[in-house]
Amino acid sequence: ELELDKFITHQIPFSEINEAFDLMLSGQGIR
Repeated sequence: ELELDKFITHQIPFSEINEAFDLMLSGQGIR
């Protein structure tokens, strides 16, 4: 079983998917 909660950095609604990708690509959304 994987504990995924420790990998979640942000909770972003689907309507803001572009901002979510920007966070991921900038390294701010990665642990």
